[in-house]
Amino acid sequence: MEQNKPNTDSSHKLSPNLLYKSLIKSDINIFILLSFSIFISEILIMLLLKRLPSFSTWSEAVIDSFILSVIIFPIIYIFLFKPLRANILKLKKEEAGLKESEKQLKLLSTAIKNATDGVVITEIDPADITNQIIIYVNDAYVEMSGYSIEEVIGKTPKILQGKKTDKEELRRIREAILNYKPYEMEILNYKKNGKVFWSTVSITPVANAEGVYTHWVGIKRDVTNQKKHQRDIRKATIAAQEKEKYFIGSELHDNVLQLLIGSLFSASLIKNLSGNDLVRMDELKNHILTSINEIRNLSHQLAPAGFKESALKESFEMLLNSFNADDKLNILLDFDDEVNQYLYADLQLNLYRILQTQMQNIVKHAEATVINVSLKKTDDKLRLEIADNGKGFDLQSIKGDGIGLSNIRNRTEIFEGNLTINTSVGNGCEMIVEIPVS
Repeated sequence: MEQNKPNTDSSHKLSPNLLYKSLIKSDINIFILLSFSIFISEILIMLLLKRLPSFSTWSEAVIDSFILSVIIFPIIYIFLFKPLRANILKLKKEEAGLKESEKQLKLLSTAIKNATDGVVITEIDPADITNQIIIYVNDAYVEMSGYSIEEVIGKTPKILQGKKTDKEELRRIREAILNYKPYEMEILNYKKNGKVFWSTVSITPVANAEGVYTHWVGIKRDVTNQKKHQRDIRKATIAAQEKEKYFIGSELHDNVLQLLIGSLFSASLIKNLSGNDLVRMDELKNHILTSINEIRNLSHQLAPAGFKESALKESFEMLLNSFNADDKLNILLDFDDEVNQYLYADLQLNLYRILQTQMQNIVKHAEATVINVSLKKTDDKLRLEIADNGKGFDLQSIKGDGIGLSNIRNRTEIFEGNLTINTSVGNGCEMIVEIPVS
């Protein structure tokens, strides 16, 4: 291995430029330099005058001043006026840069102040980095929140949180803050007057010159109208789906089912059969009867009877029984009758469809033997839980929602509800739908 060798390079010696800078870096050095220069110059002039013919005192003074000026002026220029001029030029350049920076800052400040999106800047509390103190908000933030600037400054962003703010989303925000990672979210907030509004928020950490994070910048946009528009589209889509299902269900019940009933009646009129013909006729009647029952169940699932009072519980029971015709599943229903006072036709139908869709998923994919269904009121929400002991799945590995899950999510969101899925491979699946009620 090559050993470190002493540095024999002469570059460590003072260059003329470094010597020059070291000499002029303080007023004392300049004073000593000038005094020393004048002293040496006077000695040289006196030696010179002794070698010249005698002059009058006035003439000697003139010669002395002239020679001293010739010697001292370059020294004064090099060591005093030149650096002074350079400093003046440097200061003018810095001043021009500062004016340009002030111009840019003023432009930026005006843009932020008049932006249509809310802007909030918070300062990090070193004692608790998750505790952010608001130090700036723009006019859009004030208009969006209903708070004045004076009411917001010094507070934390939690001022806009409330009872219905998604706790899981707040947990993810806290995790991002702890790791100083930018984060984007859609969250329910509260105005000063208590009115709720939806907003998209993008937060980004800001570091100082030393690389230490000191602030967060948040951009906030009110998307309440967009959310309402999306909800209206989902409602229209689901209404169209329900209309189509009711049409198909009615057609099955009023036409196909009646044809089958007529066929069964006609078959019953055939007499005088014996042997194999009689066996085949009995088989035909059984097939027709099975088809009638299947179509009756299918038509009821597609077009359930109108929901009135306690009809939802009965509809749940009929639906669950239809999935357990062979009695291979252990299905438990826990229906709290208190929820009936909060139910209305649209909500009941959507809860029915959510249960129906999830039951289809369980029967088709889960390989479950036990299914627990409960509908209760907790706090100010209706809570529908559907849990199974099936094989479960890796939620993170699923890219997007399938048709069934997307349908459940849409039906939940049109009632401003939350959908939570707890599952992992080998541990079954628990689906929780929470819908706020007044």
